[in-house]
Amino acid sequence: MGALGIRDIRLFNFALIRCQLWRLISNKDTFCFKVLSSRYFLDGNIFHSKRVDKASFTWSSITAVAEALKDGFGWQVGSDIKSQDHFENIAET
Repeated sequence: MGALGIRDIRLFNFALIRCQLWRLISNKDTFCFKVLSSRYFLDGNIFHSKRVDKASFTWSSITAVAEALKDGFGWQVGSDIKSQDHFENIAET
């Protein structure tokens, strides 16, 4: 355990990147969003990004977290609503 009390640095890194992903989803007028969207997701949807041969380490990390979150939202909520669809609808707004 480090001086900050971090027990698992991998999970801590995942949480920090998840926060960055949330900022990208919710703040589309930021410089970071504009730079990343101009190269990786032209339609403005992070979850429907194009594959790039030489992606930056930052973008590779963000897409890994996005995929992990999409996998986590694969279960069903209620009778006919799949949360995967619901999650993508939230991400598009």
